[in-house]
Amino acid sequence: MKRLLIVTIISIRGLCSFAQTLSDNWIASYRSKAGIHHVIALSNGQVMTWQAGGEMQRIEGLENAIQVSGGEEHLLVLDKSGYVYTLGSNDYYQLGDADLVAKKVRESSKPVKVKGLKDVIAISAFSNTNYALRKDGTVWAWGNGNEGLCGDGQKVTSGMYSASASGKKEPVKVMDLDDVVAISGPMALRKDGSVWTWGDGYQGRLGRGDVKSESVPAKVPGIENATAISGSRNGGFVLLKDGTVKAWGTNYKGQLGTGIPSSKIYQGSKAERSLIPVSVIKLNNVKAINASSSILALRKDGTVMGWGWGELSALGPLGGDVTSTPVHVHKLSGVKAVKAGNGAGFALLNDGTLVGWGSQMVATGVYKHSKTVITIKKLGSLAPQ
Repeated sequence: MKRLLIVTIISIRGLCSFAQTLSDNWIASYRSKAGIHHVIALSNGQVMTWQAGGEMQRIEGLENAIQVSGGEEHLLVLDKSGYVYTLGSNDYYQLGDADLVAKKVRESSKPVKVKGLKDVIAISAFSNTNYALRKDGTVWAWGNGNEGLCGDGQKVTSGMYSASASGKKEPVKVMDLDDVVAISGPMALRKDGSVWTWGDGYQGRLGRGDVKSESVPAKVPGIENATAISGSRNGGFVLLKDGTVKAWGTNYKGQLGTGIPSSKIYQGSKAERSLIPVSVIKLNNVKAINASSSILALRKDGTVMGWGWGELSALGPLGGDVTSTPVHVHKLSGVKAVKAGNGAGFALLNDGTLVGWGSQMVATGVYKHSKTVITIKKLGSLAPQ
């Protein structure tokens, strides 16, 4: 089964000097048997969903929603009371309810309340594993536990194992983590500006100098004064207090933003990856980042920069198929929030207009992609706040 790059970045507002931006959990995408679904949490608490070229429809059973996060084949929703709901696949225990596992429920089209979780302030879905940040600064995980992804200190098992080998049917506490203010999959930002990682170490995703998988969180060396984080399937990205960005992990599509020509990035080359953080070049005054197969950076002036995989117009006409140097994305301006997708992107404009580009935007053939920015919906006062 093809694996999507599912990414979530969260920056909690109002905490010390951390980035003052809209949480990137305002919009999400996930896959079902019917295809890719996009989902948005409106300011009135309703959750709306649509597919490429289709009309928005309300997801019933969800009220007072403030965040959404998409996994590979499931959706997470956080409400303003601090409770978390899920829907979609349960093959890796993503729904967070042991009773459903006992009943052999493999999928739910209706929202399921995750058991044992309360006082949650942020959520993050990472492929088939889910994470929740509680008000007390602790992180909780459930779902696929292979490669140490649940961070509970248990023996690291291979991704070839079934869910029953190491999956968590209900949330467990990620060990050795406190004072956390933001999460992005198996990646956490602490109040002191340090960044911690755990789980699958493929391509140096943990940023610790090797490719080992670890079930216990540890600090990423060389990162201080971080204000926001975003993790992809094979890498990590950090926004620093000075408005610059550091990255580590895979670089096969120029994701590290180091300016190395794509002709020199190939399997087995030194440029293919970095096991430790490196600086993204020609990028400053950033206030928010979001990573997937391509990476988007929202600057303080409301413009958007991007780099990485640019096929299907994910980065606009300046991006090409691959770019390792940040470029202006579709000449966007007046942007309030951004979200990177798998060959796609979304932006929320200051006037409440939702726009998108790239893959799974409009029905224009087998790829359903748009080479230009299209207006999806003028949300006005209903736009995420």
